[in-house]
Amino acid sequence: MGRTRPQVPQTSKTAAEIEGSPKSPTSTRATRGAPKRSAPPEETESHDDASSTMQEFNLTNDACLRTYSTLSSLQDFTNAFPGNFQEKLIRGALKANGGALPCFLCQKFLISSSGLVLHIRKCRGPPSAESMEPPKPTRQQLIARRRLITAPTITSFEQLKEEPSLWLYIDDDQKIKLLKEYFPDERIECFAISKPGQSCPLLTSYKDAIEHLDSCIQPMYFTYIGDRAAEFRKMDKKLRSRYVREALTTHLQLPCLECGRLFGHRYGLLYHVDRCNVSDEEMPWKCYRCGYSTTRSLSCDHLRQCWSKRDVLVAEEDVSNVMGALGDVNLRSGKSILKGANETITINGEAKPLSELSAKEALEAIIGPENSIVVPKKRRSTARASISAGVIPSSSTRMSITGDGKMRFRFRKADVRAGVSGISEYPKYVENIKKAHDIWMQETAALPYCSRLLDIKPSVWKTTCKSARLPFISKESVGFRIRESEDKNSYQEVPQSCQRLQALSSVELKREIHDYVTIAYCGGPINTISVAPNAMPNDEEVVAIVTYPCETTLVGKDMKNSQGLVQFWLHTIDGLRSKIRPWFVLKSNFGLILNAHWLDRPKSSENDTLIGFLAVATAQGALLIYRLDNTTVSTTASDPKKIPVVEPEPSLILQQPKPWLTDGRTREENAEPQYPPPLTSIAWCTRDEAQYIVAVNAAGGAVIWDLQRSVDAPYVLLDSGWCSPAAHAAFICGFEVALSFRERLIRVYDVRTYQCVLEESTVRTAGSRATTQPRLFSGFFSCQSEYFVGTDPPNTGVSFICTDSKADGFFVVPLANRHELMTWDVSASSQNAVIASCGLDGKVLLSTNGRLVTIANTVDFGFSLLKTALTIVRRRITEPEEESLKELVSKMETPQETEQPADGAADQPKRRATRSYATHEESLQNLWLDIFLNPDSKNLRSQRKLTSLDLRIESLNCVATNYRTRPFVFTGGQAGLMFIRPCVIDGESPLINELYHVPFETNEKPLGKSKKA
Repeated sequence: MGRTRPQVPQTSKTAAEIEGSPKSPTSTRATRGAPKRSAPPEETESHDDASSTMQEFNLTNDACLRTYSTLSSLQDFTNAFPGNFQEKLIRGALKANGGALPCFLCQKFLISSSGLVLHIRKCRGPPSAESMEPPKPTRQQLIARRRLITAPTITSFEQLKEEPSLWLYIDDDQKIKLLKEYFPDERIECFAISKPGQSCPLLTSYKDAIEHLDSCIQPMYFTYIGDRAAEFRKMDKKLRSRYVREALTTHLQLPCLECGRLFGHRYGLLYHVDRCNVSDEEMPWKCYRCGYSTTRSLSCDHLRQCWSKRDVLVAEEDVSNVMGALGDVNLRSGKSILKGANETITINGEAKPLSELSAKEALEAIIGPENSIVVPKKRRSTARASISAGVIPSSSTRMSITGDGKMRFRFRKADVRAGVSGISEYPKYVENIKKAHDIWMQETAALPYCSRLLDIKPSVWKTTCKSARLPFISKESVGFRIRESEDKNSYQEVPQSCQRLQALSSVELKREIHDYVTIAYCGGPINTISVAPNAMPNDEEVVAIVTYPCETTLVGKDMKNSQGLVQFWLHTIDGLRSKIRPWFVLKSNFGLILNAHWLDRPKSSENDTLIGFLAVATAQGALLIYRLDNTTVSTTASDPKKIPVVEPEPSLILQQPKPWLTDGRTREENAEPQYPPPLTSIAWCTRDEAQYIVAVNAAGGAVIWDLQRSVDAPYVLLDSGWCSPAAHAAFICGFEVALSFRERLIRVYDVRTYQCVLEESTVRTAGSRATTQPRLFSGFFSCQSEYFVGTDPPNTGVSFICTDSKADGFFVVPLANRHELMTWDVSASSQNAVIASCGLDGKVLLSTNGRLVTIANTVDFGFSLLKTALTIVRRRITEPEEESLKELVSKMETPQETEQPADGAADQPKRRATRSYATHEESLQNLWLDIFLNPDSKNLRSQRKLTSLDLRIESLNCVATNYRTRPFVFTGGQAGLMFIRPCVIDGESPLINELYHVPFETNEKPLGKSKKA
């Protein structure tokens, strides 16, 4: 494929040597890569003359086929066309002969031009006398590589009009007979299925009619290309298979009816046609109970009928219930048919209850003792893997031993069957989640704080200035609009329907149905979103947001001397809708703020004013701790330019060790101050007295502070044996922290002993980022792992590693979340265990898996649900069509090296590449976002052609979930826009509960309002 290397033409002498000696040393593997000897002068001159006479290759495909049919030896082939002209000759002949061509030496058919050229040069088989007939460029039916269809029987002209392809499989005598029968006046009308806008003339001769019909009629499969593809999908399966099989007898490959992709086998073609450019609702679906085939949109209706039919059959069964109960389970176990059943069976004139008979005895009584019974072997009663029970089967093939001697069990990826598989177990799972969350709340609220945190008293922060003085207050967001379906139109400017937001302002958008999304513009690329564990007295949630100052370089020119800003917003929930407004902006003088993390501790009483303790990571390497109460900042404003900006002193300042001050060197008086490495990630332990804080610095070390000891001398966890620097930290449960490394490795350390207790480095499981939900799970989520093989574009997934096991090992649970190119962040809701993930593809995926168990779970659940909550597609303006055509033509016309530039050619504009928009100002004028809220938008993608250097404004870098009864997910990224969506799975809807007859009650009032939606 692609380019072919020009081959040195062989002379007649070389061809003779090869022909006479098949085992010549020139064709051996040892001499194939050796340098070739230069040809004699006379041979070189003859080759130059041949090449000079053939500067251009002007043969048509039919001429190539006629030229190829005259070849009979390798010498004729090499002397006819030198170099690349040989492959061009073969390529033209292949096109003229329908895609396949025989070797003129051995008559072996090949379908590739380069493959046939290489085969001819190596082929030594003498051509047989009976197979020397050259191929004729008449019709593609002459390719006798496949078995022809048996001649059909035509009974009426209507049959021939409905299926004209039957004409192709009858002989000429029968064709004339049919024409004379149906057109006795010799005025023949073409009965082929014509294409739109095509008409055939009236024929007045049987001979001309036969020639016309032979060329005009095509196999029935080709008549459905284009607008009739949907009609083809609705046809009977056997009829579709026959049409494809008939078309494959005359064509080596068939195109897809929608996209034109070529297939050489009917099974792959039919499977692709059923799914190509088809919405999720029209995708084929097969019932896993009865095998009925339909579409996904009708799957729920069929499941209702399937369940009802099963109940009717069970109620109406009489004597046949004995045979129906004789399944594999009964025969293998030897148990009774129906324990406690009242039915009886008569055996040898004696009535016996079924409960006293085994399946084997009942079957012998029915079929008679003279017939033998083949009983399947009993299955081995081996223990199954269970996370809730902490059981890892040692004999399983999915169990492996890690380098440190621990057992590792990896589950299979749970199949997501249109969000229906195992959904009846989801309400029970949510009940266990709520029980586990209540237990955690009671235990954590009773825990005390360490003395350093108790010394921090509530305070009131004074306003130093208004938000009008902030550097980003005058910025405007990129345009965005909400869409129901993909817009394939081209625009030469940003559409007028797009909205824009000023900094520190928000808006709520609505779909055609009752579905909403709240959008807020934060003034720059969003780095961190963190929701406070406690709310305001009016149930407003406090959301802390950290942004970058620059869209191109993110951190700006001098991050250590820049001002650090943390935005605080107030989030209000109203059923399925939400609103958000800015509260105040926190300013610090310790350089740029790179991360913010709340201590996940609920307040001990309802009268407590505490909202939470906030840890802030700075570019100067200091960790700042603030206490925020609902009385800390009392003023607020509705005008984005009048938001209060406060600059309080940190309640605690945690410094890193300073080894550079102990090297004995003296610093100059006017020298710039030296700072430790910036802090990029924070983890705060909620157990015990909340005294352990772990932060990862830019040098790749994990700094561990114990607030009960000296805060000036923390322990730096930095091992010389690490293959890469640490990137993120997250506390699992208790005193174990998970450290993820840039080279996709995760280690779990005990902060009390600084010892590694677990290591996970498996490809596509371990990633460079680890997140946790300590309220529910004793494990961590891993993302930013290796790409999955065979996906286009490449995908990355999310895995959950459960570290709590009674056996000396751990479990790995692959989740359904997969993002194109990169998965940036993962967060789990503490209310319903929904895992939210965001990625570079601009999607927010919500999933839940029954294997993610809590302390309240007694069994594992086998369901896996997935939902697309948000899809953002980046769009760009297009150049006018005239300019695009001129540019395309100029790129196709390659100037010759020998041509001299004409007068005035130096003044002509140079050909330019497609322009990219990499700054915020350029993005405002040339890019915009299309927002999709419907779950069917998972197949939508941003325009990637010629835009690899554009600013990835659709990328979502961080995600967070709240702690209220009604869960919401917050996400944001490169565009500086924060999106807020409900963090729920469709399994909570009453429709699913009614479908599976599962009662599900909840004490949550907002859920009751969602029935109308």
